[in-house]
Amino acid sequence: MVVVSLTPEIALDEHLVYAGGLGVLEGDKFYSFAEKNRPYLVLTPFYAKGYVWYSVEGDELVPRTHEVSAQGLVAEDELRLEFNRWGEVSVRPYAYVRGAAKVVFLHVQRPEQAARVVERLYVHETDEQRDLAVVVFGKAASQYIRERVGLQNVELLDLQESWGALAAYLLPELRSRTRFIVHTIAPWTNLTVNADLVRSEVPLETGGSHLSMWTLACENAYMVYAVSAKHESLVKKYSEKYAYKTFHVTNGVNLSRWVHPTVARRLLGGRSLSLEEVRALREPVRALLRRLLLEAKPGLRVDEETMVVSWPRRITRYKRPYFVERLVEEVGGTLRVVFLLAGKAHPRDGDGQYMMRRFMQLHRTHDNVVYMHDYDLEKAKLVLAGSDLLLFTPFPGWEACGTSYMKAGVNGVPTLSSRDGGALEVIRDGVNGWLFGAELSHLVNIYEDHEQVAKIDEADYADLREKFKAAVKLFAEKPDDYLLVQQKAIETMSRDCSIERALDQYYGGFFR
Repeated sequence: MVVVSLTPEIALDEHLVYAGGLGVLEGDKFYSFAEKNRPYLVLTPFYAKGYVWYSVEGDELVPRTHEVSAQGLVAEDELRLEFNRWGEVSVRPYAYVRGAAKVVFLHVQRPEQAARVVERLYVHETDEQRDLAVVVFGKAASQYIRERVGLQNVELLDLQESWGALAAYLLPELRSRTRFIVHTIAPWTNLTVNADLVRSEVPLETGGSHLSMWTLACENAYMVYAVSAKHESLVKKYSEKYAYKTFHVTNGVNLSRWVHPTVARRLLGGRSLSLEEVRALREPVRALLRRLLLEAKPGLRVDEETMVVSWPRRITRYKRPYFVERLVEEVGGTLRVVFLLAGKAHPRDGDGQYMMRRFMQLHRTHDNVVYMHDYDLEKAKLVLAGSDLLLFTPFPGWEACGTSYMKAGVNGVPTLSSRDGGALEVIRDGVNGWLFGAELSHLVNIYEDHEQVAKIDEADYADLREKFKAAVKLFAEKPDDYLLVQQKAIETMSRDCSIERALDQYYGGFFR
């Protein structure tokens, strides 16, 4: 028996295709199953041109594609799919195996028109191309499960977001073993596709001109999971029809992947660490991060006494990158702090593109700002382990869970976080980190409710600013008190944020 996970993305250290939080989380699950040598199969598209990277050309950041290689992956026998518009479609599965766990990348190879619709992750030329990508993935994944896995061998089928909902629809025999795991807020991420296009390739029984993949996933799953307690409450409000079968498992992180080796070597048997031990295990990784900062900005003034404050993540409006911009402009020049800004935006996200340019300007005009537009998994492991403070600033209600504060915390890096997502469950204000701003119990449309958003933002930022200054002061004037917060972060996060806890809740004895 095997657990099968359908996901639009996965981030593996050995196969570097861009992925956001969902992809990194799926990678963490895969490595955890591999460490336990438990059977786990991930099915995901192979994106021949990846996602996006940016080149610096003068004052501009120019989006680029990149060729993704199948080197290091094992080719399996072709799948042959039938489509009315293309005829026979050839899909080559490429496998990556660790122990009993396997990731299969479904690479559409022929004809060229079919291959083009799935060559990039989340980047499509038209809505039709996106809808076709959904259909191709659904048909390819369902056929792989029928022909290569066998329905009788599937313990559970997990849909990571609704991209795989069509596969579940095409596998009605697995309905009592299918779960829908929601990783985003619902109203603004409900993928709706052209139902007539789907019907042209799949015997779809539902009516209407539009097909909600969210509804299709809910209808074909016996259980719906949110990824934090707050997220569960919001998903139930959005989707009351399915509230009775909606629960949550708060996300976690793979400790062997995210605890930096210089830290991990000193963490012995889960015992409590003294302040001196925390200081000793933190300094080597802090030194490595300072070296990275100097490579990114030669001449930067950063030493052992300088506090490194990081804001690293996908750059988009709901994560409020403008909060750290304001901190830099308003108080950054008066503090012994280096701001490390990192991340990139979707090539069609106008707000994100604007903030990337602003971050680049801050890098060039402020002596204590470093912007890494080429932030990736390798850099993330050092940034999240070596910083002194992490800023986590999503608009309340918009972050389903988040895991960056978990990855930071297990390395002794406390987080100053807005009251959102899973941070509410694991950060204790003033103990192992800090919380700022309002906790909202409803969703605010940040793209339309401008007056309400501005009011919330102003109050949240005022609180953030004061708590930020207090944290910086504590770091500079009472280092042992700051170390105590770091000690508590390691102690609590390594216990509460391990993905093994999450997987035990998802799979029980099957994972153990």
